[in-house]
Amino acid sequence: MVFEDIRLAVGLHLSAGLLVGIPMLAIHHYEFKPECFAAGRHPALLPFASGPCNCVGQVHALVEAKMVLAMMLQHFRLSLPGSLPVPAVRQIRRWP
Repeated sequence: MVFEDIRLAVGLHLSAGLLVGIPMLAIHHYEFKPECFAAGRHPALLPFASGPCNCVGQVHALVEAKMVLAMMLQHFRLSLPGSLPVPAVRQIRRWP
């Protein structure tokens, strides 16, 4: 939110009280290519950066995304089609 009237260097005037946001498409405007994520870990999408200087809002954004998913799933009923067996997977994880 703009707190006081300001004129940007490009000549654009922003009035106090105006909400300003940056759309995700402006940040990641490239065409989605699923093959980038096919095998292994590739740094094709880093919305939060990494390392000690990563995004301070990362935890908040991930919690918010989980909440949105949980709220959406409340409107659906999920079940396996027919009598398909669920394969057992054995693995050890260090974190959830």
